[in-house]
This record gives sequence, structure tokens and C-alpha cells, in this order.
Amino acid sequence: MDLGNVAAPSERGREELFNTIFKPRAKGPKGIRRSDQELVHKSYFWRRSNYGGKSSSSLLRQPKYMNIYQDAFIEKFLYNFAPELPGRMMSGQPHNFSVWLLSVVQTRASSPILDITCRCIATSYVAKATSESRLLLESQKMYAKALAMLQTALYSEDGGSVETLGTVLSLTLYEFINYTNPTSWLDHIRGAERLFEFRGSHETTSGIAHDMFLFFRPHGIISALCRSTPNFLSRPEWKTVPWSLDSSSKSLLDHLLDHVADIPTLYSEFEDIEEGLRVRRMSPTVANSRHAALLRSVADMEYRLRNWKELRADSYMNGQPVEVPPCVPDGLPHQWWAKLGEDFQLPPFTCRKGPGRVVASNIYYPDIHLAQALNLYYAALIQLARIDMRPDRISALEVYDLACRISRSAAYFLSAPGCSGALASMFALRVAHYSFQEQSTEREWLERLFERMANNASLDISRHARPDRPPEEVEGGTMLDKRRAD
Repeated sequence: MDLGNVAAPSERGREELFNTIFKPRAKGPKGIRRSDQELVHKSYFWRRSNYGGKSSSSLLRQPKYMNIYQDAFIEKFLYNFAPELPGRMMSGQPHNFSVWLLSVVQTRASSPILDITCRCIATSYVAKATSESRLLLESQKMYAKALAMLQTALYSEDGGSVETLGTVLSLTLYEFINYTNPTSWLDHIRGAERLFEFRGSHETTSGIAHDMFLFFRPHGIISALCRSTPNFLSRPEWKTVPWSLDSSSKSLLDHLLDHVADIPTLYSEFEDIEEGLRVRRMSPTVANSRHAALLRSVADMEYRLRNWKELRADSYMNGQPVEVPPCVPDGLPHQWWAKLGEDFQLPPFTCRKGPGRVVASNIYYPDIHLAQALNLYYAALIQLARIDMRPDRISALEVYDLACRISRSAAYFLSAPGCSGALASMFALRVAHYSFQEQSTEREWLERLFERMANNASLDISRHARPDRPPEEVEGGTMLDKRRAD
């Protein structure tokens, strides 16, 4: 039979194809769940399809069948990136990540740029999950086309439309998956910054624009932290107007971000003082005066963060975190990672206690909202400690404990369906990673965790959501450690 004459699958056939390719993960002979990669790879690319006796891999070579498969890819992408999380993860509240993405996919039929963008990120996701180079090449072509269409849209009269904004945020997801260069995801986030600022806070009060803003806001603040430069998100109107139609809808995380959004301003002032002294454009008297004012602002920020935890997190209506004893496998700690997939999900985290080390319990949360908010709170205090030179500053011991709390929460985030846990935790995990000394047991454990999460979530966690920068290493410690010792 000529492959060119094979009929495309019917709607019923497409549904059967989807169920065959992306059926729920099965149990292995020992009750172990198979990975998505194994199922997709074996049942899709190397299994012969029911359409004309030809393999699915052969059909993929034909452009006229690519769109059919891309529809299935989009369904798979949504299944992992915007899953219907179980009750223990969600507690009945929608997650900021999933709402806007579902809306974008639902409206792509009427928007060529959203359609190509959705197909681009979905194809790249499946390509990475299956290590299929042909799909990766196809996604790269679509990415280039989407960028060209975006450039045209930005210079049009409707350049600030919700459609353009959705395209920019969606292309950020492509960079989360593929990491084309170290600053590409930040470039997209900064592009979204300009669009939101251009549109104004009054345009984010309802509808899909509001949902997009809720997704963008934490990433926009992380971008500001990376650059040590405040952005528009620290302005008062951007902390109130988007919720003006329903102030009660402001979530636990939203209230925390009101405070975290001001930390880049403190970093900018700290670096300006340091640079002024270095190049001698600022007198010591002026520098001391500004530094004293900065320390007062740091003290106020610490109070605001701790007050948020006491008033909001500690009285969270859905419950409080609980400590769960980990499953400790046989063998030595350095052998534990080799046992993944046999009878436990994640090797236990070990931390210092006195002269030795102990196996720490895992921290589990009533839902992912509290988990994301508390871990961002821990990360914010660590970030604040890096510029805190007060006599009663945040201690090095507390910084270590906060970083350990973030690490001990990883098992919970890893248990979240799809990519929701990875997206919610990656910034806090990177902050914790840089808080531990190089070649320490804690940092090595996190490096192995990043590899694990990258394989499970198809995101390159170790390369994204970095804090301001790795602390500069000096003679057995960080620059911050040296200042404190002095």
C-alpha cells in the first residue's frame, strides 16, 4: 500500500489512538508505576498503528499527519502541565498555572499564532519525553515560526492584546522545557513585563488577562531578583488593582508576593552602595548613611515576612504541614539514588546535627498552595540574609535550617501530578542549592534531585529560576560568610 493513500484517522480513531498512546501509567510486575517516557516511547513510536498497517513512526514523517498527532501531543501536554490535581494537592482551589493555559488552548482555533505556539510547546514536550529527534526538529521549526509571528504582532496596532500576551507566556514554557540559552526564559518574562506594564493594572482585573497575571507575577518577581533590579510589580497599584473586583480572591501566595516584590529594591540599593564605594564615587559618610537606611528597610522586610507567616500561613484554613518519616533503603547513602524506582520515590535527605548527620523527615502539606507559599517564604528569608549585616541579623544556622526545610519538602512536590510540583518549587530549590557549601552532602543531594525532576517533569530544573547569582566563593566560604566573620 502506498503510504500517501492511507486515510487519516476518524474522530473515533483519534480517541482510540490517544487512549493507546497516553493511557494511564500501568503497574509493573512488582507494582511499580512505569514512566510516561516508557509508555509513550513504546506504545507510540515503535508500535505499529491500526491505520493501514503502517507504524506511527512512519506516519510522523508525513506533514499531513503531523497536525493529527500534534492534537494528541497537546492533550498529553495539558495532562501533565495543567492536571486536575487530587484533593490533597488542591483543596478545591484552582492553581494559577493551569487556568490561563487551559484558556489559551481552548481559544487557539481562532488564533493562528496561539495555535502554532500551542503545537510548538506540546511537540517539544513529547520530543523531550521520548528523546525523539524528529519531533524536536519539528518543534524548533514551529518555535522559529511562532517567534516571527510574535515579532509581527508586537509591531501591529494590536500589539498589546491578550492574544500576544498569551503567546509570550506560552513561549516561556517552551524555554522551561528546552532551554535554548541561559537567558531565553528571562527574555520572554521581560517581554511579558513590558506588555503587562503597557496594558496597565486596570486591564488585569478579570478574565483570562487576570489569570495570566497570576501566573506571570511570581516569575516576574523572580526575574527582578535575578537582575537585582525592581520592576513595576513593586508599585502599590499592582498589589491592589488586579484584585479590585474581588479582594477576597487574593490568595495566600498573592499576599506573600506583595512583600517579596520589594526585595529586588533592597538588592539594587545594596549593590549601588557597594559599587559606589568600589569606584570611589560615593564618600564613606554617604555610604554609611545609605547603608543604615538599607538595614532599617531589611529589618522592616524581615518583620513583614514573619508577620505574613504568623497571620496567614500559621492559620491556613486547610491545615498545617506535617513531618513524615522517610523510607530509608538498604545500603549506604551514596547508593540510595541507584535504587530509585524499586520501592521508594526519593532517597531521604540528611542534615547536620551536632558532630554527625541524621536522616531528616519529609515535610508534607495539606495542599500545593501552602507548599508553594511557605517554600517561597523560606527562600525569601534566605535571600534577605545575604544583604543583612545587622547585629541581630538572620543567623547562618537559621539559613541552613530554612534551606533544609526546602529540601525536605521536595518529596511532596515530586509527588504532585505532572509538572505542577516542579514549577511551584524550582526557585526555592535553587535558592536552597546555593545556600549549601560546594561539594557538601546537601548540595550533592539537590543536584541528584534536579536530575530526577528533569526526567519526571521534562523540565530542566537545574538551569531555571536561579536566584540573583551563585554566591562568590572565597577561601572556604561565601563572600557573605566572610563579611559576617569580619
